[in-house]
Amino acid sequence: MDTITYRAYSGEHELPHIISLVQSELSEPYVVYTYRYFLHQWPHLSFLAYAHGVPHPVGVIVCKQSPHRDRYLRGYIAMLSVDKGYRKRGIASALVRHSISVMQASGAQEIALETEFDNAPALALYTSLGFVPEKRLHRFYLNGKDAFRLVLPLAPHTRLSSPPSSASSSASSLLPASSADGSAPDDEYDDSSDDYAEDTAKLVRLRRRVAALRGCRMITVWPADEDDRVSGR
Repeated sequence: MDTITYRAYSGEHELPHIISLVQSELSEPYVVYTYRYFLHQWPHLSFLAYAHGVPHPVGVIVCKQSPHRDRYLRGYIAMLSVDKGYRKRGIASALVRHSISVMQASGAQEIALETEFDNAPALALYTSLGFVPEKRLHRFYLNGKDAFRLVLPLAPHTRLSSPPSSASSSASSLLPASSADGSAPDDEYDDSSDDYAEDTAKLVRLRRRVAALRGCRMITVWPADEDDRVSGR
């Protein structure tokens, strides 16, 4: 069996491999803007798995961590993908465990994520690591499927004594202020009493933006490189 090594995301040269892994294994389509939102702001919270002798990663996890409504630090697992040829080797579990450890050491008091409601392997993995279902989100994904939001409590919530960092604020400012059609997110995602409403609303707006762009033949999402062009369906 191949030896698997794990290391933190080290730069833009790894982005094409991450995109390839996620697009081939996950049902949700993302534009390069979405990857860079996470990788540019929290590069230390994204990790890759490499098999001995294989030049590209065979697994990846992408996370973020930020103050939530000035209350407490919350971690978030945005993407997790393992190449089909390397599954059943504990790679996904190792990536999640390491991410949890790093976010907890950085002060996170809980970690949240979403996964498709019928993704039995993912649900089994996360529940085995202590995550518990918190809410069912109807038609959360572009394919029309519902999602379960899962939460891992790490410590009792204690209110932050200082405002969010500038890095967190600038990360939030990268997201569009409204959905692609100019409307506000659904009420379900705009509930101020929901501790997760803010980030969920941001992801919904990103997904709506992707849906609106899918009818175009070619869109330049990030103006820097030729590789950043995304062909719509």
